[in-house]
Amino acid sequence: MINSSFKVELQSYLNQEELQKVETLAKSVAGLYSDTDGWHPLQRSPRAFGSLIQQIGEMPPPKPRPGDPWRVEPDLPRVRDNSRSHSALFVPLGMRIYILDQDGESLFRRNVNQDELSKDQFFSRVPIVKEGNTIGWLAVLQSRQVSNRLAESFMYSQTANIFTATVAAFVLTLIIAFITVKYLLTPLGALHRGATEIANGNLDHRIEQIGNDELTDLISSFNLLAASLAKQKEIREQWLSDISHELRTPVAVLRGEIEALQDGIRPMETKYLEGLHAQVTTLTQLIDDLHSLSISSDSAFRTNHRNDVVLADIMDDLLARFELRFASKSLSVAKEYSSSIDTSLYVDAKLIQQVFQNLFENCFRYTNERGNIRITLQSKANELVAIIEDSAPGVPDESLPKLFDRLYRVDSSRSRASGGSGLGLAICQNIVEAHQGTIEASHSSLGGVKVVVRLPKQQ
Repeated sequence: MINSSFKVELQSYLNQEELQKVETLAKSVAGLYSDTDGWHPLQRSPRAFGSLIQQIGEMPPPKPRPGDPWRVEPDLPRVRDNSRSHSALFVPLGMRIYILDQDGESLFRRNVNQDELSKDQFFSRVPIVKEGNTIGWLAVLQSRQVSNRLAESFMYSQTANIFTATVAAFVLTLIIAFITVKYLLTPLGALHRGATEIANGNLDHRIEQIGNDELTDLISSFNLLAASLAKQKEIREQWLSDISHELRTPVAVLRGEIEALQDGIRPMETKYLEGLHAQVTTLTQLIDDLHSLSISSDSAFRTNHRNDVVLADIMDDLLARFELRFASKSLSVAKEYSSSIDTSLYVDAKLIQQVFQNLFENCFRYTNERGNIRITLQSKANELVAIIEDSAPGVPDESLPKLFDRLYRVDSSRSRASGGSGLGLAICQNIVEAHQGTIEASHSSLGGVKVVVRLPKQQ
């Protein structure tokens, strides 16, 4: 059963809809009023009222039979007849409207008293106003609640509509969910298979990219990760191969010298022992460089021991240490900086000293005798620039980007015979980058190599 509250609310909504139409009708009816004759013109031609009812989309009263008077209002149901107490609800709005004059009298038929209506029926009045004066009313018969049959019909209709819409929405949701799940699971499945391949060591596995959305970006990142891992694996394998080669050579020489002494091929003399010592020293230097490179390459490498230093003082101290060695090859050193410029830095002095010590070592080892070395310091707004240049021999263009690679040597002039491990510049790069600086190599106007180190002043 439909509860009474629902029937009242539903009828209230219907009544408001009707009153909006009646208000519109009242404005039009006001135009039928004559200032001289009042409502008499309308009473003589009631069809005009029927036309106005049609204009608001309602059915006008039926035309009378020949000889019958025109009647606007139908006979209304009586309260005594309880079985018909709601029949007015099924009468069209246009046939439930009374036109009342200023005295409240019906223009076309007898007045209906409230006593003649059922308890659920009542009249709503809408004033007819012309030039600010009320000239009559439109009275419309309405009910307080709809009948059970109408309410049940409305509820059934609405329930059916809601059920249909719910089923349609559910089916549509299932379709969308199926498409969405398939769309999401396909790339996720590919990512899962790709992760499994990578975990099993297949670093060459790649996932096909289809579309342009977040999942595609994720797949792209996965492929970049796989490529990076493959590159790191290649570098690691090459690194191990290079280390093995670098260690094999001095160890082989050292073993040969020792076996020659053991077999009596060479006598146990001081000069041969000194040769063995030189080989051990070279091997020790290589191991130390490998250790330094390993530490400086670690992602956890930090420059924790920073303090205020003057780079010009570090340069002067290093030049004093290398003075005799440079002189042994008749190398001329030119300092293009003065004590007046500000070369103060907040850095790890020991590490920065190692950088320039390695650079000076390279100048000594790889510069021809009677060559030139030029050292320049430049103080700029936010950084300090140190430039180390040497004379011939230079390096080919294709070798410049590789100078900072581990164990890289320019075969023509910077060979293992010079005593270098091929790790010095790689160590320099790691230390400089740990200080948020940069280091790069290019051709020098002196004929050799020019190394530029840039270090920020404040960190």
